[in-house]
Order: sequence, then C-alpha cells, then structure tokens
Amino acid sequence: METNSKEESIYQKSLDLVMGLADFERDKTFPGHSSFHIERMELLLRKLGNPHRKVPTIHVAGTKGKGSTSAMISQILVHSGYKVGLYTSPHLHTVRERIKVNSELITEKSFSSLVNEIYPYANWIKDESEFGPITTFEILTAMSFLHFYAQKVDFQVVEVGLGGRLDSTNVVFPEVSVITSLSIDHEAVLGSDIKSIAKEKAGIIKKNTPVVVAPQDPEAKKVIYDISKQNMSDLYSLEEMASWNILNIEPDMQHGEIFTNQNVYEIKLPLLGSYQFENAALACVASEILNKKGFEISKQSIISGISTVNWPGRMQEFFIKNNQILVDGAHNLYSIQHLVKEVKENYCYKKVVLIFGALKGHNVDKITEELMKLDPIFIISSSRHPRALSNNEIFEKIHKYKDKQIFKEKSVSMAVNKAIQVSNSDDLILGTGSLSIVAEIIEELKGMRSEKYII
Repeated sequence: METNSKEESIYQKSLDLVMGLADFERDKTFPGHSSFHIERMELLLRKLGNPHRKVPTIHVAGTKGKGSTSAMISQILVHSGYKVGLYTSPHLHTVRERIKVNSELITEKSFSSLVNEIYPYANWIKDESEFGPITTFEILTAMSFLHFYAQKVDFQVVEVGLGGRLDSTNVVFPEVSVITSLSIDHEAVLGSDIKSIAKEKAGIIKKNTPVVVAPQDPEAKKVIYDISKQNMSDLYSLEEMASWNILNIEPDMQHGEIFTNQNVYEIKLPLLGSYQFENAALACVASEILNKKGFEISKQSIISGISTVNWPGRMQEFFIKNNQILVDGAHNLYSIQHLVKEVKENYCYKKVVLIFGALKGHNVDKITEELMKLDPIFIISSSRHPRALSNNEIFEKIHKYKDKQIFKEKSVSMAVNKAIQVSNSDDLILGTGSLSIVAEIIEELKGMRSEKYII
C-alpha cells in the first residue's frame, strides 16, 4: 500500500505541474488566436528529437464526431494487427484517457516519467524563447508523441484539439487527413461564419497528402476543396465515395450497411446516434486509402474494428433504479439539434427530465431554445469545470419560459438525484450541455472518484 500511495503522490504532483500551465480548455478567459504559437510546439518537439515524425499518422479534424472517428480508425488498425497510439481530447474522468496504446490508458507511472522528462524543456522555452510558456495541451501533445514512439507503435491516430491550422497537433505529416462534419463552434477563436471555421479546420491538409472529407455546407466544401487543390492533395468526398443504410437500432447497438466504391460492409456499431454511421463511413474510406498506400487493412478488420469501438459520454445509456438515463456531451447548436432529433425519433418516453449545464462561451440561448422542443422538466446544474456557468447565469437565460418546471441544484450529484426523484420509469432522464456535466453524471451513476486539478 505504501508503494501505491507513493506512486499516487508522484502522479498527483506530475498532474499538478501539467494542469498548472496555461490551460485554454479550462481558462475562464478563453484566448484568441494570438495566443497560439505552432512554432512553440515545433521548438519543444525539436528538443525532444521530433518523435512525432517517426510514426505513421492519421490526423483527424472537425467539429462533430472527430473523437469517435479517431477511435474507430484506431480500432480498425488494432484489428489489422498493428500497435496503435490514440491521442484525443478532452477527457471525461482522468487526463490519462487522452493517451492510449491499443485502447490502454497511459499508466500513472509513465505519465509521471514523461512529465519529468519534458518539463525542463518546457521551462527552457518559457525562459529563453520568444514564444512564451508551454500550455497544458501542448505538453500533453508532446507527451503523447514521445509515449507512442517509446512504445514502438505502428500508427498514431491524432485528434485535433481546437481548429486545425494553429492547433498543437498540426506538426504531423500524416498518411491521410480526415475532416469530419463542420459547424459553428468556438466562435471567439475560430470565427463566426462557416467559411472561417472551414479555413481553420482545413489547415491540417498537407501537400500531396490525401484528405477524406465528410458532407459539408457548400461554402465550407469550397474552402476545403480550394485548400486541398493548393496543396495538390487528393480530396476524397464522402458524398461521392460512400453511402450507408441503418437497418436496426438496439439499446446498445446499431446495425447497418456501409457502401463504398470498393466494398460493402455489414456493420455492428456500438455507438448510438445515426450520425455515427457517417463517422464510420469516414473511417472505412480512410482505411481503404491506407490500404491503397500499402498498409494491410482487410475488409474484416474494418468490420471488426468498428464493432469494438468504445467512446463514452456520447449518446451513452444507463438504466438505474428503473430509470432510463441518456447522456450526451453535445455543447453547440449543431450537436444539440442532432441530439434532439435522435431523442424524438428513437426513444420512447412519457416526458423528458433534462439535467443541463454549460460552459462560458456556449450559446445557451439557442441551445436551450432547441432543447425546449423536447418539452422537458429542466434541472439546472453547474459542473466543477472552471468555465462552468453558474445555475443563476443559466436560469437568467431560460426563466422566460414561464410554463416550464425548472429546478436549480448546487451540484451535478444533487441534480441526478433530483432527476430520479421527479421522474417515473416511463420517462427519459437526459443529461447534456457539456462533457463536464456528462462526466459528473457518469461518476455519480457509477460511484467513480474524479481526478483533482489545481485549477
């Protein structure tokens, strides 16, 4: 027990060092692009021997579905016999979720060792370079590259953190790039129109590197097409490359078919939400491109990989005390619209009991207006996230709906208990508004201990 306590203490100190840096995900005053320096990331990686250049990479950007698409591609490669690193963000319960090899989280010991190795270089850059101090996301990105190289992975699947063009991950030279569906999000940083968003996301396109693109708004599509043409990169439009048909939806599985120009895949997809078939089709086409480039990826490994994907906190169901509970980390208008559509079309319920919380910067007015289409009982709560809106701030946005039953709860734990109290077995409890709300709902339902951060 002493050894475990000592290791836990070392890990917590390492965690404090990482989370004590400038953390734009958790900072209450979210920065503009002037605070992002890709050169700073490149400098750090040069100090570490450029590990990111030594592993074949798949780079995934987008607004909706980039995480689940990354997870699917990773599982396809694992089922093809490859050792695969997966770097995603944000996390639900522990920062170690972001760095995985063959679905296994980086250990606390490895995490601490990497912090110990990288931190002196981070200090040097802060003190000696012209670019300012390293951020939390940058050090985690560097840790992932160093970990994957040390683990001798065959592939690394890297999800973009924010935007693309200036994102810390945009130092890789991928075998294939993927851009999932785009919508308005993080307006203060990426721009308030779809063309600006598309320009940032398409910034991951590299010269002579194939890019697979999900169906897009026409303006976004043109921006992506123009940038791929400038880079002489082959663009694979999913609208032209694939189609899909959902045959059956079970409580924890969707069954359907994906048709590409090369194959027909009979898919069992353990992620709910019809939009996940679009993400699965992207993973199929990206895998076919890798196969064409000489990497051995069979039809069966694509089917098997998709059937084993795990991506918690997105359309995830629980059944507790005869209550049906659905959680989804939707946080922008686009994703909330899809969530409302899924609930209306695929769930049976007498009424919806909604646990809702949001972060500063989210368009709460439009999001709650959309959620009102479910005619819910509203339970407002505030997560532990530093950027979480308070109950009163959210109440100010929704108290205009005079006919709605609205409760305010001090904690997510209390909100879950209130939802169970006011609902019946034929109701649907829905938790959404941010991944931080979803994470705390899951922790309450599963009796999990959350990780502690100094900010």
